[in-house]
Amino acid sequence: MPVSKMEADNMLIWVGTGIAQRRKFAGLSCSQLARRSHLKTDVIHRLESGEHDLSLRELYAIARGLGATLGEMLH
Repeated sequence: MPVSKMEADNMLIWVGTGIAQRRKFAGLSCSQLARRSHLKTDVIHRLESGEHDLSLRELYAIARGLGATLGEMLH
């Protein structure tokens, strides 16, 4: 069954919110997480706000930057 744009947008917001919560819990700024993840700071900002269509590679890089697994990032 295809995923609607609204469902996909809601998932991006949910994942982005989880990234922001984990980052803050780790005591990291967006720029610190960006450096650890080898991503640009603006990408982290857009991911956390649900404005960036997250790739699996980006999620993996962020998980590594936070010392988490992909599975943990999706819980």
